[in-house]
Amino acid sequence: MSAKIIDALTVVAEITGATLSVPAIKGIAMELAQHPEHEVLKALAKCKSECKYRLTLADILERIDQSSGFIGADEAWSLACQAMDESATVVMTEQITQAWGVARDVMPDKVGARMAFREVYNRLVDQAKDAGQQPVWFASLGHDKQGREGPLMQAAQLGRLSMNQVQQLLPAPDQIAPAVALLVDQMNERSKPEVARAALLALKSKLKGAA
Repeated sequence: MSAKIIDALTVVAEITGATLSVPAIKGIAMELAQHPEHEVLKALAKCKSECKYRLTLADILERIDQSSGFIGADEAWSLACQAMDESATVVMTEQITQAWGVARDVMPDKVGARMAFREVYNRLVDQAKDAGQQPVWFASLGHDKQGREGPLMQAAQLGRLSMNQVQQLLPAPDQIAPAVALLVDQMNERSKPEVARAALLALKSKLKGAA
């Protein structure tokens, strides 16, 4: 059990007005011990400045997932459930796909399937983190071509897909292809979020205008 984590946890709890007993603090620290120490400390630092209410374990875990680039098991489960609809376009990771493969065998017991999914997903994410890996996102395209734009645009805004990937997965009409190509040339995967949003809005406007 890390003394640094216990000290940081005690400070953040006091700052956010949470009344935690010594056993409670130790219990939370034990739950956090499965994550790399630097990620936990970074998440606690975020809690100190972001949490407006009393600190909870969920607050810390949410920020650990954000700092590593991986989403939490609950959000991952939501994406996996969306992928059950073959018409839906879903942007996911290999960890979500593998965990869903296990959970699917437990269906139609949705509670059991969710528990199995969480267990496998968290284990796979922990393995990826230990190996220093970042999530690799890909799009599973649904049959509904008209419904692809929303999920792909959202994934690009979140930095999960690049503009090049969006262009390839959501082809523009011939008459606006040069304009779209210009937008893509101006961007890359390291583009600032505000630049990405502006380019995506421009692309969306052109697509609608050409429809």
